[in-house]
Amino acid sequence: MTSGGIEAGGQVWRWGADLVRNQEILDKVKWEKVAEEFWKRATVRGKVRIVLGKDTIFDKEVGEKDDESGFWAEVPIEPEKIGKLVVRRPGKKWLVATNKGLYEAVVRSLKKVKVVGVFPEGEEKESFLASDQGWVWWPVAIGAIVAGAIVAGAWYLGLRNP
Repeated sequence: MTSGGIEAGGQVWRWGADLVRNQEILDKVKWEKVAEEFWKRATVRGKVRIVLGKDTIFDKEVGEKDDESGFWAEVPIEPEKIGKLVVRRPGKKWLVATNKGLYEAVVRSLKKVKVVGVFPEGEEKESFLASDQGWVWWPVAIGAIVAGAIVAGAWYLGLRNP
């Protein structure tokens, strides 16, 4: 009995309920070790796409203008662990959620390949990686602004009070 699976480069890794239950990773250290061991043995090379099976995602199709917040609140994953994806289609949106830990360990363990994206089964263009990385630049930008303000303030005060 499996609890889920991930496909990458034609290789499929299926894990048991002893590692993941209800998309919750039960033992993170063991999870990462098992993921790394599997993908070391797998013959995955070059660029790969990671595909999350239907049993590893929560999804819902809503109208184009419908509010998404109700769906995200219903997903039984802690907010900081949730990977969110919104796929826009003509007149509707496909909302997809998963536990980010399920694919992050796999991405880290695939050291000899370039992971081009993490996709829910049935989607070819929109990736969890692109949506996760969309906010990565914010801390850098805020840090640069704060550092600039500190330097400018120190310079200004240094010139006024030598």
